[in-house]
Amino acid sequence: MGLTCHFISSEKRIETRLLDCSRFSEQHTADNICKEISEIMAYYEITSKVITITADHAANVKKAIRLLKIYYVGCFGHDLNLIAQDLLKNVPKLSALRDKVSAIVTYTRQSSRAKEKFDMYQRQLNATHLKLHQAVPHRWNSMYFMFQRFLELKQAVILFLSEEDEFDTLSAEEWDDISIVIKLLKPLYDVTLELCSEKHTSSSKVIPLINILKKSYSQIDAERGLAKDLCAAILNEFKNRFKDVEQAHYLALATLLDPRFKNKLFENPTNIARTLRYLKDEACQAWVINNLETRENEPPNKKPCQVSTNHN
Repeated sequence: MGLTCHFISSEKRIETRLLDCSRFSEQHTADNICKEISEIMAYYEITSKVITITADHAANVKKAIRLLKIYYVGCFGHDLNLIAQDLLKNVPKLSALRDKVSAIVTYTRQSSRAKEKFDMYQRQLNATHLKLHQAVPHRWNSMYFMFQRFLELKQAVILFLSEEDEFDTLSAEEWDDISIVIKLLKPLYDVTLELCSEKHTSSSKVIPLINILKKSYSQIDAERGLAKDLCAAILNEFKNRFKDVEQAHYLALATLLDPRFKNKLFENPTNIARTLRYLKDEACQAWVINNLETRENEPPNKKPCQVSTNHN
């Protein structure tokens, strides 16, 4: 199990430290995970300083965090990966295209004869020597890379398949579909890159990015075929997975306090008002506590002089 800590240093810099990465030999129950995290936090004496824990959506992990009584924030990157996996389940044409391309890629990577033949066609075309990428099930962007590289080497692939009996040549429609898939998956890939940073805050970007993506996909004019099915499936995934994202307490606060966004990219005014009320309450409470602490630290006042009003 790996546990990473993100914090702001005394020099006001965002820092990251790997606290633990070791084999977790116990059963992966919520209680055991909770105990392990508690021990790690206690070892570093940070138990009272942890504000949130970000993790994937595994039920045992979410329950463990609830047992710790620490605010849970779902990993947005994991959400994007789950969306891509669901697209393969819900858009049969995409799944079939992925399987067909993946089989060709596997063949050129595992067969030495096929590899040499594919390299030969690249040399004949005076193309830069590149390998085809393979999609990995648990890394959605690998599917994006696979389609992107496959299209990049289109001419070499066509020549290669023309002399291979094991595979059918891709039709013009299938090549068009690959272009469509790349175009529709690129925004998700760009968002993944935007969030993969340890030197900049990312929580304030989640709500704006989700709402921007939803708006972008809803404006795509896809009338038929794979483009229509894929676009509709992506929008459906976003609506189902992120319908309550603006109510996620710390994400909404982070967005509202970020001077780049403030309340501009919220969809629901009610969520803005709720977050503002909480922020004002927190500010008032902090002001009261700060005043009390200031008074307690002040030296006792001297007894004021008594001025006589008796003029006799």
